[in-house]
Amino acid sequence: MRVSNEPVAVRLSSDAAPTQFVWRRRLWRVLAVQRTWVEAGPWWDDPRVRRARGQDAPTRWSNELGEPNPPPEATSPDGDLLGDRTIWRVEASSGASAQTGVYELACRGSEWRLRTIVD
Repeated sequence: MRVSNEPVAVRLSSDAAPTQFVWRRRLWRVLAVQRTWVEAGPWWDDPRVRRARGQDAPTRWSNELGEPNPPPEATSPDGDLLGDRTIWRVEASSGASAQTGVYELACRGSEWRLRTIVD
């Protein structure tokens, strides 16, 4: 098993399952979905959680009243503290003559990554 964690572009079916992905400028066709599951991210290590525990106190101030600047991650589009991601383990091939492999695609929001290449 090899860890990749590289961004990929994914095409989805009408039921939101991956059907194709582009990795390293090569198109991979999903032949079968072996399994799917949801994992929570390391919420305990999020800067917002550390600040709530009194660690990593903000040092920059936004105005004369002493109100701290909001942390960058608090202004993220989804604001998801848990960082849940859906993992899809798929069988895929990059062409008719190419060998089939097993890959884990991770989705968080609209971002997809090739997480693992299963040997």
